[in-house]
Amino acid sequence: MEPLTKALQTTLGVRVQAKRNWLFGRKHHSFVFMGERVKIQILDNGDATFDLGLADDEIRETLLEHLRTSLDFEGR
Repeated sequence: MEPLTKALQTTLGVRVQAKRNWLFGRKHHSFVFMGERVKIQILDNGDATFDLGLADDEIRETLLEHLRTSLDFEGR
């Protein structure tokens, strides 16, 4: 999670937050981009997915364009 957090901070200028829904439950990671909360899900194989289903189209396109052009996500 640490390399992803650093890459998101440098590329998007966001702060990744980790919260637990229950006292001993899994941590759920998310960040706020252009006023929209984007949830991050870490898969068992170590990959990460972003939940962009509820995000506005403009915000989704801007986020994906920043990630595509970022050198921090190159080859990872």
